[in-house]
Formats: sequence, structure tokens, C-alpha cells
Amino acid sequence: MKNNIEKIFLIMKNINKQHHIFKTDELQEEEENINDLQDTLKRIDALLSCIDKKSVNGYDDMKELRDDMFQLHLILGDLEWQYHIIHDDMVNKVREFTALNKE
Repeated sequence: MKNNIEKIFLIMKNINKQHHIFKTDELQEEEENINDLQDTLKRIDALLSCIDKKSVNGYDDMKELRDDMFQLHLILGDLEWQYHIIHDDMVNKVREFTALNKE
């Protein structure tokens, strides 16, 4: 998933070189969103590795399991939000194109 998002961003930058459809601050914001996404993916990888190890050895208590599941829930929420922001930015750009083509 991470590689696909990075490819999308590179394509956006390349398209922008020719057509100037994204403002500099829009591209910077997208790059920040992608960096945030990469950080979140690292966090989820680390947590999943930890949960996997604990699940093999068994959790010591239900509180520890609950805490790990809660952390997983928070990270998944972050991922969902970050993908949503990237998607919304693309939808807004498509709307702009649609409005321009109607004129």
C-alpha cells in the first residue's frame, strides 16, 4: 500500500510539471500526509509484530491483550483518516476539473 501511495504522489508531481494543476502548498500537504502515512505504517508493523510474538507465547493477562487491541484500534483509525484525507484531496481536484470543463 505504501508503495502505491508513493507512486500516486510521484505521478501527481510529474503531471504538475506539465499542467500546473496542483499548487505548491497542495503538493507539500500531500507529501506531509504521505510521510504521516509511512510513519503510521511503521507503527502498525511494530505493533503487529509485538502482538504476533505475544500471541505465540500467550498473553500474561487480559489487560495486556486489551491494551494491544486498543492501540491497534487507534492506529487503524489513523490509517483510515490519512487515506481519507488523500482521497478527499483527489476528489476535490476532480471536482475542480469538472467545473473547468463545464465553462
